[in-house]
Amino acid sequence: MIFRRGTDEPLPLTPPVDRPIPAWDAIAATQQNRTPSDWFIPQSDHAHISGALAAAFDRELFPGLTPEILEAIRLHDEGWVPCDGVAESPRSPAVADSGRALSFFQMAPAVFLRAWQRSIDSAIAIGPAAGHIVSSHFRLLAGHRLRSSADTSEDTHAIESFSAFELLREASLAPASGFTSEQLSRFLTVLQFCDVLSLYLCSNPGVPVVFTHNFDRGLLSAPNPAPASSTSAPVSSPNPSPWPSPASAFPATSTTLVPNTFSSTEPACHSVTSSCITEVP
Repeated sequence: MIFRRGTDEPLPLTPPVDRPIPAWDAIAATQQNRTPSDWFIPQSDHAHISGALAAAFDRELFPGLTPEILEAIRLHDEGWVPCDGVAESPRSPAVADSGRALSFFQMAPAVFLRAWQRSIDSAIAIGPAAGHIVSSHFRLLAGHRLRSSADTSEDTHAIESFSAFELLREASLAPASGFTSEQLSRFLTVLQFCDVLSLYLCSNPGVPVVFTHNFDRGLLSAPNPAPASSTSAPVSSPNPSPWPSPASAFPATSTTLVPNTFSSTEPACHSVTSSCITEVP
C-alpha cells in the first residue's frame, strides 16, 4: 500500500529541497517511518488512477492507446488486492516487529513477486498486448531491485527466475499483440509515467519534482498489421523503480500537484480513489 503524507508532516529529505528532485526520491521519502493509523491508498486503487491519467492523453498525439492498453494500465497492480484490499474494503497495513507500518517499498521479495505475478496474469486475461506491457513493467522493476538491493541469495535467485520467465512470456505474447516491439515499448513508457504520476498524487510529497520519461510520439501509432517479432526488443527504462538507478534524460518538471488537506494522525484508514479522497470506515 501507499502511505499519504499529511499536510503538516515534514518530508524527511536531507538536505532540504530547494529545487525539483526526481519524483521517485520524493515519493520514497513519504513512505518512511509510517504507523498503522496513517492515511493510505491500496495499490489497486492507485493503479486505477494511473488508468484515468492514461485515458486523458491526447489521442491525436497517442492514437495507439487502445482500450486494451488503457485497461492494462488501469489494472497493472491488481495482484496487490489480496495484500491491500480495495478502497471500499481495505486491509490493515502490514507491520514490522518494530511496530512500523510497511509500504510497498518495504515488502519482501516473496510478497511482491507473488503480487506481480498475479498482476501479470490479470493483464494477460485482458489481451496479449496488455500482458506484454505489464510483464515488461515488472521485469524492469525486478532488474532495478537486483541492481539496487542486497537481498539474500535465495531472494536474488527468485527475482532472477521471475525475470527470466517473464522475458520468455513476453516473447510469446509479442507476436499476438498486433503491435511492433517499438510500439509496445512506448506503451510501457506511458504505463511507467502514469504509474509514477499517480504515486506522486497519492503520496503527496508536496515538493516540485522531475519526471524523466522519454515519449517518442512518432512510434505511438495505431496497431501495426505486421506483428512484432517473437524476440522482444529491449524496452526503455526511465527509472520506473522504487529502488532508483540513474534515469534517462528528457525531463519534464512538475510543481506540487495536490495540496493535502488531511492530517497523518487521523485514527481511521483512508484511501484515494480516481475521483476523490474518501474515508473508509
